[in-house]
Amino acid sequence: MPIARRGAACAVVFNPTTDCEEVVVAGGWDGVIYTPRVDTYSLCSKTWRTLSRPMPEELGFSAAVQYQDSFVVVGGNQGLNFTSSIFKYEVVSHEWTRMPGQLAQAKSSVAATLVPRSAFPECDEEEEW
Repeated sequence: MPIARRGAACAVVFNPTTDCEEVVVAGGWDGVIYTPRVDTYSLCSKTWRTLSRPMPEELGFSAAVQYQDSFVVVGGNQGLNFTSSIFKYEVVSHEWTRMPGQLAQAKSSVAATLVPRSAFPECDEEEEW
């Protein structure tokens, strides 16, 4: 990893541009600051790269999970301030979006997983969040 840090959010995502899976390492604490930096490791080329667009906020101890052809970063902290934010990164367009939904309560040191829609049959099929 180009910059050592702890408390980074990690996920494996498929990058349709490179037709390869990548390990995403987002944010974290480098021992001095919380960073918005996002690095990916290509499982095909075995190389690291730093994304051109960092996260919109400096966060540590968040969670990341693959979502469609992108990933989301959930919760985390900036020192003593916990967040309820959810950010989505579009792998192809390199754009970050703050999602309209939030965690019910600000959290840090969290875990995330994507639950299939079939687990909630009462939800509207068209509803995204």
